[in-house]
Amino acid sequence: MFCLDSTASARAYNSLSKALLVVCSVWFASANAAGSLPSETEEQEPLSAASTEAALAAKAVDVENLGVIASEAYFRLMPPGRSVSSAYMLLNNTSEHDSVLLSMQSDQAERVELHEHSHSDGMMRMRKLDKLTIAAGESVRLAPGGYHLMLFGLQVGLTKDDVVTVELSFDSGKSVIVNAKARSLK
Repeated sequence: MFCLDSTASARAYNSLSKALLVVCSVWFASANAAGSLPSETEEQEPLSAASTEAALAAKAVDVENLGVIASEAYFRLMPPGRSVSSAYMLLNNTSEHDSVLLSMQSDQAERVELHEHSHSDGMMRMRKLDKLTIAAGESVRLAPGGYHLMLFGLQVGLTKDDVVTVELSFDSGKSVIVNAKARSLK
């Protein structure tokens, strides 16, 4: 039985629930893609308690150490002749510790930088950031008008069917590979 007597406990439980949902979704997608899920016409043998426990242990994932999960990633298609674009996503820190995004790179761009838009004296300004802290159990959205990734020297001629892969590196030493889908400026 769970007893949630504080906001911190509720956030931790929420974070753990989200992480477990992601783990299950990833496992199901990979099992389905690998063809290891049974078809509807296959006969199923009943599983014993021991075989079920062994199967679960083989699929076990350390939810505490998942770290940051990226989702909803996309980049803006560039106008013809341009090689600079921006990328956006949701970063969810599923760990119990703050995570700090320290660097980004892509084989499809000469360089990737973290930037932030801000409004100052009636002007919209953009500045480069050296790092971005994502609090434990929290999310940060990279979106137009706020935090975003700048992709410099991006391959010219990308279309709506293309994907740009970006590697995000964190202070924990872990990296997250993000596949950003193309999205039109319109």
